[in-house]
Amino acid sequence: SVVIASGGKLGEIATARSAPFVKLPIPSADFQPRMGTGYFFGAILQVLINHDLLPDVSQEVISLCEKLKIDTEKLESEGKILAKKIMGKTPVIYTSPKYKSVAMIWKIKINENSKTPAFWNFFPELNHNEMSGFGNDDHIKYFIFVFIRIFPFIFCLYCSYFSYPRDSKRKLKLFLCNKAIYLENKNQNQ
Repeated sequence: SVVIASGGKLGEIATARSAPFVKLPIPSADFQPRMGTGYFFGAILQVLINHDLLPDVSQEVISLCEKLKIDTEKLESEGKILAKKIMGKTPVIYTSPKYKSVAMIWKIKINENSKTPAFWNFFPELNHNEMSGFGNDDHIKYFIFVFIRIFPFIFCLYCSYFSYPRDSKRKLKLFLCNKAIYLENKNQNQ
């Protein structure tokens, strides 16, 4: 086992027991653990590489980080535009099964960081019963639908297809409500 923490009680226990300990940085005094996803990811990845449980993909990760640094201003600008569209509504985030973890994490980030209720689900599962709940126009005005397509650098939103062909017909019900956000993935090579 390996202990991954920024110090504190876990760090003390790891040190006292001579357990392997990865100490994560605390970038600022008001740093929230929920903002440390990248640090946790990097630490876990390196532990797995060090134990030959994964091939060494360090250079690929470093290259991606460099690209993110270059694109940060543009991505933050797009994020602000999206935040304005979502503001005042309850986001309902939909995706395919492949990206359901991304939808769940995004929902959690919206809850924790903006103190806003949000919900998520994935196709085709959501079609079993959830669509029935959006049949009432009086209720639907409080929601905004967000479709996640892929996760190359930041959340890109669903715009063209689902993983299951039969869902193409079902998506029309959502299109008709005219309450959805779609962002194009401008770099199709990813």
